[in-house]
Amino acid sequence: MERGNYFTARPFADPNQRTLEEDLANIIDAGVSAAAKARPYLKNFVQNLTEGQQQTLGSVMNQLPASVNLLGRYYTGLKDKNLDFSDKFKQGLGEKITEADENIGTTRLLLRQREQDAMFGIRNAEENLAKLAAGEKLPLFMGRALTAADMRFQREQANHQLADVRSKLKKIDEGNIVYASEAGTDKTNPLESVGTSVGSAYFKRNPEGSFSTTDKYDFTYANADQKHKPFKGPVSPEQEYKYPDRPSLGFAREAAEAFLRRQRDAVPGHSLKDVAGASPAANIGRSLVSRFEDDPFSYTLTVPNTNQSK
Repeated sequence: MERGNYFTARPFADPNQRTLEEDLANIIDAGVSAAAKARPYLKNFVQNLTEGQQQTLGSVMNQLPASVNLLGRYYTGLKDKNLDFSDKFKQGLGEKITEADENIGTTRLLLRQREQDAMFGIRNAEENLAKLAAGEKLPLFMGRALTAADMRFQREQANHQLADVRSKLKKIDEGNIVYASEAGTDKTNPLESVGTSVGSAYFKRNPEGSFSTTDKYDFTYANADQKHKPFKGPVSPEQEYKYPDRPSLGFAREAAEAFLRRQRDAVPGHSLKDVAGASPAANIGRSLVSRFEDDPFSYTLTVPNTNQSK
């Protein structure tokens, strides 16, 4: 466990030691909390603007980086009013959608494999539940025996994965191009990253060759503070610190960790330190959205087929 002075020690190394990292996390948490509390008043102000004033505000927000533009519209309730993206952003996304279109066959094969994995997870959970019902014990996991609750959770997650995979396969059969979020791998500016703005989406090829999507801007972790179910079972001091009962605080702690560039590798050799989706800005956004109910909006985006310009 990392020990050191105020500036270098990790917060979970010694609960009694004050650390820069935890103080920074608490400052971020307090600031984001204030922003979340101000949101209803700002939304009310924006919604009471005239149509012309909202159009003007939308034009101003279009000058912001893509991620800030979209999150700002979500936060203020301006939604898709006069929404547009820069040519540079659309060109970069167009390159990615063109590539996804070319690799649709590979995407289908990978989804079929994930389908099989999900089905195995469901069968495995059912078999283990039957063993427990018969009085058998299951193997140890993290130092404790697996329980029926663990198996029900595994079955639930595998069912979610199966539904997600089959939904994507159906979309492909309907002629859609599946674009998966690159938030976990993209190393561009997090404020301009496609992964932290558009996320995942379905595109269709237009008659002239361009690609369009009508996407919904929403967050699976919206209102996470109210929906969160505490994990029951033994956890390490680091896990207890990073995944508190209030997810918004956990994201604030991840933002502080990222700001100090102390993230551990997700897997050996895959550093998170320059990944857009693990940046301080991305985690501050998650911390904010976790504090209020989801208020999604839909928008249409058309990007070029970059093969046509070669």
